[in-house]
Amino acid sequence: MDIWQKLKRETRPILLYGMGLGAELMLQALSEHSITPVGFFASDGFVRGHYFKGKKVLSFKEAKTLYPDMIALVSFGTQRQEVIDNILSLDIPVFAPEVPVVEGPLFTYEFAKSNKEKIEKAYSLLSDEQSKKVFKEIIEYKLDGEIRHLINAESTENEMISLFNLNSNEMFLDLGAYNGDTVIKFTSFVNNYREIFAIEPDIKNYNKLVRNTQHLKDITYLNKAVSDKTGEMLFSQKGGRNSREGGKTLIECINVDSLNKEFSFIKMDVEGQEANAVLGAKKQIQKGAKMLISAYHRSEDIFEIPLLVHSINPNYKVYLRHLKYIPAWDTNYCFI
Repeated sequence: MDIWQKLKRETRPILLYGMGLGAELMLQALSEHSITPVGFFASDGFVRGHYFKGKKVLSFKEAKTLYPDMIALVSFGTQRQEVIDNILSLDIPVFAPEVPVVEGPLFTYEFAKSNKEKIEKAYSLLSDEQSKKVFKEIIEYKLDGEIRHLINAESTENEMISLFNLNSNEMFLDLGAYNGDTVIKFTSFVNNYREIFAIEPDIKNYNKLVRNTQHLKDITYLNKAVSDKTGEMLFSQKGGRNSREGGKTLIECINVDSLNKEFSFIKMDVEGQEANAVLGAKKQIQKGAKMLISAYHRSEDIFEIPLLVHSINPNYKVYLRHLKYIPAWDTNYCFI
């Protein structure tokens, strides 16, 4: 029985911990299963008498007083240890059901059952015991919403990056460069590099990217979207990390192979377009470019991405790492 089935049978009052986009997505997923939470709460220090969806946002203390047998569903994302510690310290049952960042099916028991062969095949491609442990824990988490699986799956960023054995001759392609944070991280891991290409479609993020990294040498910026094709696509310009395909803004779209470069290291974090970005980088993949690919935007990413890369080049060693985060964001495949 998955978390959604359990919640549907739950007799205790269900409250969402958090508000905003995360809570909206959680409400939509709950509605699909005819589950209605009784309200919302936030950490005691963050409650300012505001309302969400027509209901007053309670402090945890207020919520516990009104609903002493309540259970909580974490409805926001965090990698901050103090926030995670606070979540774990709540003296009530707490779950963090995964809702895909991009529209698509939930990772339910039926979804897992219908994709059983693909899940098993993806697991068989993994190259070390840590990757196999992470895969199992993430699958369990997706099914039961238990935070302990995420903690059990944690690796450090240093350990993950060390898998790539980066050197001073890297030509780095950052797809979904956001505000330059991963470009800066890349330069912190190498003493030197050949060149950096940073691609970011959202104009607000792009401007921050240029501003934050203009001190770096040999860097090229492209304010474009990335997919499997070249041309144009509709894009939602929301700023922050919520920009993605769809919306009303028409922007130029490219694929990696159209750049006519030989990249040695590619990072893909493109808000659900990872599979299409892979298809648009076949030449790079056939040549064995090292890749760090996000695997958490869609429910199917955890198995479809390694299978897709393997179908293009079966010679990669495949590693899976999850960095500190609730929910299972910052879960990444490393292809080497």
